[in-house]
Amino acid sequence: TDLAPVLINLSYAMVLTGEFRHARLLTEEAEGWARRGGSNTLVLSRALNARALVEVYDNHPRDALRYAGRALDVAGGVHAPRLHGLIYMTRARAHRYLMVTEIEEDTSPPLAATRGSIMGEEALKDANQAVNLLKSSPADRIAALIERGCLYREIARGYVHKHDSVTMVQVVRRSEEDLRRAAMVASAMHLPDQAAAAWVNLGWLWY
Repeated sequence: TDLAPVLINLSYAMVLTGEFRHARLLTEEAEGWARRGGSNTLVLSRALNARALVEVYDNHPRDALRYAGRALDVAGGVHAPRLHGLIYMTRARAHRYLMVTEIEEDTSPPLAATRGSIMGEEALKDANQAVNLLKSSPADRIAALIERGCLYREIARGYVHKHDSVTMVQVVRRSEEDLRRAAMVASAMHLPDQAAAAWVNLGWLWY
């Protein structure tokens, strides 16, 4: 199992460079090492969550949800709030990507918006879990706030298609609140990359 965490970290680096095939192979190898290690369920859960992240960024959100669900099942009986929070954040992101894809591909915007609202409710449950579970990990909590802010932004788009401007404005305000909060906390903690991500996503909200 000593090799598995190294492979997981390397897979993250491969994802950031767009090397999805290589990243996927690394997570598979990490999962194999974790299973051969026997009782280390946390490492196995991390490997499955890493695979879910690969699928998210490679635009396979349904596969991502499946792997993240397996990661939660594996870690379910273990007290590991940070790991659980990270998995819920992955699930929220996968739900968001799926919601965006379905809205953009559907030829009936009102129908797509209705389906998007249902998916948005599921995603918000995951995003709220992530924010709550990551309270003791400030950098991760900032990432969770950004994710929830982005999720509110996409939900607001659905209300635009449904011509519900009152609810849309309410959701936009929630998105703005999360993204501004993330930007301020990140700046105070001298985390310029996360602060920049929050401000950029706020810009997309207003766009």
